[in-house]
Amino acid sequence: MIIWRKLWRLNAERGLPAFDVSPLQGQFLTLMAQISGARRVLEIGTLGGYSTQ
Repeated sequence: MIIWRKLWRLNAERGLPAFDVSPLQGQFLTLMAQISGARRVLEIGTLGGYSTQ
């Protein structure tokens, strides 16, 4: 199973709100981190943890 599908299912089972980062948004965030040359990223409020994967 694709990891984000599993995370979405687990989040729903745990009653977490659907504020997940979409796959497209995740790709954009990755691109922005790569373009900026970031070696580390601090994410505040990860909720179910999708974008930290």
